[in-house]
Amino acid sequence: MFSSSSNNLSKVHTSQTKFIQERIAGVEKHFGQICTSLGAYTRKTARLRDKGDEVSTALLRYGEVENLNKSLRSSLCETADTLAAVQDFRNVEVERLESRVVGELALYEGAIAETKLQKATVEAKRACENIEEQMDQFEQRKVTDLKRILKEFIQTELAFHAKAVELYTKAYNQISNIEEEEDLEEFRNALKGDAAARAEVLGVGRGSSLSPVIKGPREKSESSKKRDPKKMMEKLKIEDYEEINGDTTSEED
Repeated sequence: MFSSSSNNLSKVHTSQTKFIQERIAGVEKHFGQICTSLGAYTRKTARLRDKGDEVSTALLRYGEVENLNKSLRSSLCETADTLAAVQDFRNVEVERLESRVVGELALYEGAIAETKLQKATVEAKRACENIEEQMDQFEQRKVTDLKRILKEFIQTELAFHAKAVELYTKAYNQISNIEEEEDLEEFRNALKGDAAARAEVLGVGRGSSLSPVIKGPREKSESSKKRDPKKMMEKLKIEDYEEINGDTTSEED
């Protein structure tokens, strides 16, 4: 009878061990895949940020040398600054994804290895009940951590895109301010050789309306300066992230 009970206990123990090993292997596999995918997502977002900076710089350079079309020049320079601001917030998005999403998932690999070691120790020294307790803690932590990390990912994206919609709307309105007919008339006047008109469009004539637009060499746009990730993080956190975080928290309550 004693031998039969011992064999049954051994079978239960073996079955539980196999189940535990499969659970840990599954978490390791899928967490790794999620981490790899989000890492690639973050790198592509960083490249998109860099290309956005290039677009902003190209618009600004054209605006700075455009001497005939007043509204075009003004709109190009204003839009360049707005698009540079979009990339500043995209940079915040990248920094947050790297530190709070991909970084957290990458650290989880160490936690899984630690769990494997603990499991092996438990198998050698403890009874089945303690194995169950150990895995129960692991499962709880896994679900809690994945929920937290994925919420961070979604909230980061919501914050960025909410700000991006605001800035792109501003850029759309800035481009809409281009007055085709007025700019064309300025070009025609300059082409005809009207000295007075040419002087005015070049900002030389008295009371030129162009002179206040760009009085001297423009400072480098924010996109061409070295970004301060901490400062931009704080700006997005205060203006956007905390608002979204508060909304989701109230919904859960």
